[in-house]
Amino acid sequence: MLDSAIAALKTPVADSEADKETAAAALDKTNRGLKNSLNNVLTVRAELGTQLNETGVAGFIR
Repeated sequence: MLDSAIAALKTPVADSEADKETAAAALDKTNRGLKNSLNNVLTVRAELGTQLNETGVAGFIR
């Protein structure tokens, strides 16, 4: 995922609209992937927090 963004940033962009759109599309795709990954991490974190609260263990971890 990051490899494609890095490659897009390293590739010189000519003045043509097609080149600009290709670079923007690669960065947009990476951004969506990172947002989805962060969302998945936050969802798991919330689920774990809920489970810890249900078992009463959360107070001991802090």
